[in-house]
Amino acid sequence: MRRLLTGLVAALTIGFALPARADRGAFSLEGGGIVSAARVPPGMGTGESVFGTMGGAMLGVRYALDNNLELTVSGVWTNPVPFHNNDTTVVTSSSPFTGQLYSEVNRVGAAVGADWVTGHVFRFHAGAELGWSRIAFTNLNLVDAGVALGSRNVDGIVVAPRVGLEWMASDYLSFAVTPRVEVMLGEPQMTVFTTSITASYSWYGWFR
Repeated sequence: MRRLLTGLVAALTIGFALPARADRGAFSLEGGGIVSAARVPPGMGTGESVFGTMGGAMLGVRYALDNNLELTVSGVWTNPVPFHNNDTTVVTSSSPFTGQLYSEVNRVGAAVGADWVTGHVFRFHAGAELGWSRIAFTNLNLVDAGVALGSRNVDGIVVAPRVGLEWMASDYLSFAVTPRVEVMLGEPQMTVFTTSITASYSWYGWFR
């Protein structure tokens, strides 16, 4: 058991200590699942924000500008999830209504980013993304008043610092876990905590 633990520690130490492999010019296709958690405000009117989680998928590409710098382009989508915001006040053409607001919320977005990368077998990533996000509130309904309010889309700019750990399973195939904090600017103001679990396939020697 002691030998196994010693070997594991040594492998991890070597994996992180070695410089990044000579992958300048590598082009990678990346895809996988995401889980997001956030306090979601009402899709219309004013009221209480509600904590919830959303699951979805991401697809992106990466390009190694040099051995320690990668540029990224990615898109995300989350599945619609029901939310119930209590004590929401909505002003209609006739009068204000207050009650529980029901909505189904999903998100799509796209971003560009850059990562500093180090390691060989195990690679550590640290970087950030800048992008666009659309939050869709559908089937809006003020439950207590029985008022159907339709749908609403909200577009905004997203800034997202991130870190990640990537395991190079082979020269071409890798797997990564990448948490990030997505700060959505504008209205509604939201901070979304997202973790992606992805697989990547790489080609080498492109655009050197």
